[in-house]
Amino acid sequence: MDNVVNLKLPLMATIKETVLILKERAQQMGIKNYLTEYRIREMAKNGEIVSISAGKKILINVDKLIAYMNTAIYKEPTNNLVNGIKKIKV
Repeated sequence: MDNVVNLKLPLMATIKETVLILKERAQQMGIKNYLTEYRIREMAKNGEIVSISAGKKILINVDKLIAYMNTAIYKEPTNNLVNGIKKIKV
């Protein structure tokens, strides 16, 4: 028993479950906006957040996602492209 390492299992959830968890926590904090299923799926696909594939499902490490959200910094676009569209002055 002395050699047993205490490991904390991460909270892993499907994308839909992750949205529900974030929505619940946001409501507790009085925040109206939270990430959508689409955005979480894209973040997992792009490797922005920790996720694993389990069959047809994608499991999100919710603890790491929340840590990422707390440390992420918004970056201004370096060029005039917004969603791939060049902004022009008229």
